[in-house]
Amino acid sequence: MPTFTIRKLLSLYGLELNEKNSKLVRHKEGETNFNDIYRQNKELFNLYQSFQSKKDGKKGVFSDCKYIISFIGTENTKAKFVGVFKKLSDEENANKHIWKIKKYSKYKYLFNENGIYYKLKELSVCKELKSRIIIEWGLSTRNWCQKKDKEIFEILPKGYVKQFPGYLNFILDFYELEEIITNSESNREWKILLSSVAGVYLISDKKGNQYVGSAYGKNGIWGRWEQYVETKDGGNKKLKELLQKDKEYYKNFKFTILQTLSSALTKNEVIKYEELFKNKLGSKVFGLNCN
Repeated sequence: MPTFTIRKLLSLYGLELNEKNSKLVRHKEGETNFNDIYRQNKELFNLYQSFQSKKDGKKGVFSDCKYIISFIGTENTKAKFVGVFKKLSDEENANKHIWKIKKYSKYKYLFNENGIYYKLKELSVCKELKSRIIIEWGLSTRNWCQKKDKEIFEILPKGYVKQFPGYLNFILDFYELEEIITNSESNREWKILLSSVAGVYLISDKKGNQYVGSAYGKNGIWGRWEQYVETKDGGNKKLKELLQKDKEYYKNFKFTILQTLSSALTKNEVIKYEELFKNKLGSKVFGLNCN
């Protein structure tokens, strides 16, 4: 069977790309979570791509191409397609454009002021397949920018987030939870498994605040977390207070499970486990639990 590649797919959309006019880039997850940046702030992600170091102290990595096919690294040697960008200007002194990132001082380490700036424009081509096309990058993952075409490994359903890794093996940020809940058909494994158990869960934020809660009754943990997606605070007093001070504070929340329990347990039985974890973590004294 002939190999179906990313360039072949883009050609079906009328964009003829080859090794002479385009490059593929794979932004690798590491110290910086590019998935978070891409989901939460496209402008920041696009700026990051525009600022590049000088290659061999001379030219920039995008100097010999017109188009950039961009990916974010996923598990192993796979990568997720996030768009095609056209280069509108050639090499410019990055220092002249550093003002564009002043509002992103937290991410200043990503940008090389002494490097090169390229003005890039994201194309609308293939936009319905963004974050859904998974390619096989190959073993040379350290080489993040290549001319070689890549084979498409799979095309994920619309709204798919990621594979369920096990009840105690994940931390979801609010964006991920919202995508999973909103697109339940594309994330059926999550819905089936989270609906089948009661349990004790933890909500934390970037400041280290912790809230311990419990889920019981119909639809278990899934049903309780649906309420957070709908209301942002889940009806919890101190979470409401945080959102009153900053209505977008929910974007800092991360969700994880501390313990799963049988859905056959009563409300009072589940709450006993919740109290145990509140005491273990000190979330009444130091955290966001009121009682």
